[in-house]
Amino acid sequence: MGETDNLLNGQADNGVSYTKGEEDTLLVLKADKTQLIDLYTKGEADNLLNNKANQSITYTKIETDQHISQIEAATADLSNYMTLGTAQTIKANKTFNNTCRCVSSIDGMATIT
Repeated sequence: MGETDNLLNGQADNGVSYTKGEEDTLLVLKADKTQLIDLYTKGEADNLLNNKANQSITYTKIETDQHISQIEAATADLSNYMTLGTAQTIKANKTFNNTCRCVSSIDGMATIT
């Protein structure tokens, strides 16, 4: 009797547990559901991939850095150039040759210059 009681105590109550068949059915139903959170359709994934650069015709960052490091920049004398912080006084001496005739009228009298 003690052995039978021990075996029965290890069993689940019928009202609070599923049978193997019920559990299998529930698992199959859950497995058939697709979680659509953060997923793309095949068409969306194809479009995203088509917008990416083709790696066979692009350089990696390391390759780009190596190419740039091989370029020697020429130096230029910038001593006669202005910077944004430079203040400069502009002096202008210009002789104008008056080759046109201007007519002005002050108080109704015409003056030709």
